[in-house]
Amino acid sequence: MTKAVPDGKPLKIDWYSGVLASMNGKNPGDSYSIEFLYSFEEYSMFEVDKGRLTAVKHFDNKGFLDFRKEQFEKYKSTEEYRERINEMTANGKRSKETAADSIRIWFPFSMKKFL
Repeated sequence: MTKAVPDGKPLKIDWYSGVLASMNGKNPGDSYSIEFLYSFEEYSMFEVDKGRLTAVKHFDNKGFLDFRKEQFEKYKSTEEYRERINEMTANGKRSKETAADSIRIWFPFSMKKFL
């Protein structure tokens, strides 16, 4: 097995900024369904800014679903959201509703920071 850090020294990933998600516990959902992402017992979200851990949030399933909804509602009022909708609908192959649904589904796993 190859080690990611052969010399054993701490690895600083100062080029990364964003939110990392960790899912834990039982998941009764269908692993071939998108709902599987939202069916774990527990979630931890880690906000990282240039490799530095800036915030951590832990949730049970209901807490995560509430957090996801709250964060998405805040995100919808940002310029970034409007730009993503425009990019996704620019070629005319997607409606704004379809684009919004796609963003909503993947949003917790593509967040750049907590809102």
